[in-house]
Amino acid sequence: MQNLKPMTLSRIAHLVDKHKSTVSRTINNKYLQTPDGIFELRHFLNSGVKQENGEFYSSKAIKSKIKELIKTEDKEDPLTDQEIAHLLKQEKISISRRTIAKYRHQLKVLSSQSRKQ
Repeated sequence: MQNLKPMTLSRIAHLVDKHKSTVSRTINNKYLQTPDGIFELRHFLNSGVKQENGEFYSSKAIKSKIKELIKTEDKEDPLTDQEIAHLLKQEKISISRRTIAKYRHQLKVLSSQSRKQ
């Protein structure tokens, strides 16, 4: 999951020299059968977070890292969003505290105060 590169509608549109809305309509209601099940094509598109060096990190990869950090945290003193952002920064992933909160909410993970045992 860490090596997942973001693929967006805009990027696909640029690669095939079509408008973003054309690509969106083309993949709408289209599915792909895989050994893991049937998925809508949109499932494979995701956004990314641009880093200072110009590279992108997939939002799915970042969410995976957030889940892992929370899974291994001290349950008596859970990590705050700011602490998670700092730990990710040490791994060369520059992301704001607000984005961490947004991703945590999408993952249905409670705030640090609510996770405290």
